[in-house]
Amino acid sequence: MHNIKESSLTAYDSLKSNGMAASQARILAHMQPGRLYSRREIARALDLETSSVAGRVNELIEMNQVEVCGHIKCPISRKTVEAIKLAGKQTSLFD
Repeated sequence: MHNIKESSLTAYDSLKSNGMAASQARILAHMQPGRLYSRREIARALDLETSSVAGRVNELIEMNQVEVCGHIKCPISRKTVEAIKLAGKQTSLFD
């Protein structure tokens, strides 16, 4: 478990040094390749407002770091919402 936390912190520091906003970097560092997320799910995990996460995710979509890939049932709201994931070209947080 320690290695996962350490690698997430390393990824977070790398993203911040690339000029990415801190909240954008936190979102990307939290997301795992191939996993689908709802914006509310990310907001809860990072203890952020859903509206803040939605704005940052939209910016990440424009930057081709995150992509919308259909719809999922949000595990928090139980509503059908857009599914987001790391962009297909991205195999790690350092790409």
